[in-house]
Amino acid sequence: MPFVDRSTLTYPATNSFPIRKWLDPGRNPTSNDFKNFQIFDIWINDLNNTAWIMVDRTATSGTWLQMASSSVGIATINNVPPNGAGNLTIAGTAPITITNNAGTNTVTIGVSGVVATSFPTQAGIAIPAAGALTINGAAGITTSGAGSTVTITAGPTIPTTFTENAGSATPALNNLNILGAGGITTSGAGSTVTITAGVTIPTTFTADAGSATPAANNLNIFGAGSTTTSGAGSTITINSTGGGISWNEITVVGPTQMAVNMGYVANNGAVVGLTLPLTAAFGSVLWIVGKGAGGWQVQQNAGQTIINGAISTTVGATGTLTSSEPSATAYLLCITANTTWKVISETGNLISA
Repeated sequence: MPFVDRSTLTYPATNSFPIRKWLDPGRNPTSNDFKNFQIFDIWINDLNNTAWIMVDRTATSGTWLQMASSSVGIATINNVPPNGAGNLTIAGTAPITITNNAGTNTVTIGVSGVVATSFPTQAGIAIPAAGALTINGAAGITTSGAGSTVTITAGPTIPTTFTENAGSATPALNNLNILGAGGITTSGAGSTVTITAGVTIPTTFTADAGSATPAANNLNIFGAGSTTTSGAGSTITINSTGGGISWNEITVVGPTQMAVNMGYVANNGAVVGLTLPLTAAFGSVLWIVGKGAGGWQVQQNAGQTIINGAISTTVGATGTLTSSEPSATAYLLCITANTTWKVISETGNLISA
């Protein structure tokens, strides 16, 4: 490599140590370039326009330090140049943090703890992948996204209004109250709401003879003989004509079960069988009138008897009181509840057995 120039300029003026310049057309100096060189020599590589200065020399090697140039160091970052002092500031905004360590020549870029990296749900945990978190809906729920907004929409299968017989109810704060009134109570457990009718609501109606149970939320209340019933609004009216006795014409052989405080007209060519009421309060009455050619016969239940004057029928289901002629009549009064009846009035001849 040819010697280029020698300068006798020294600093300070009392120092006569010269500065020499060397030119190489294609390479940079190495530690092996120490012979014939001395400290403060300048090596110029005109291929890449770099300059080097020897800063130390031993008997076996040389130390060269590259001098600054326009092609060395950071010129710009994203077209932003350093300031006049060669500094370029890297700043972050939340949630990005910048940490500088001059001792290790390190700039650390991090994310603060306010950025969620996992999303716990009622069932399982979702973790973003490739910078994305998928939000899906199920069971009638749909999701959509636009801009910076995710919208979660309830499908039409989820009711939002509940219509009752009177008015409607809309859930508030994801809650719908189901309450009872007028003897109705409600209770909830798990996913079930139970509605219970209170004990004040009757389900069976006991009559003088038998009992009635509502069907399809309906209970029929009918009259018989001269008794009629009518209903309007919340009221049932029972009307009776004929002096308080309702009359029934019996045209079958039977036997027909009689009810207290009722009149019966027997009308058949054969004997019409009539059975005493199973239950009768003290003072209850029965009217029996013959009309058909067969006449009539009163039959008894267990423990019952009929007194006619000084004669009584056989106690129990085998005892009977029979008309001796088709047009005979009898008026019976209950003198012992449920069991004992007495003939108060009669026409024709009655046969006790």
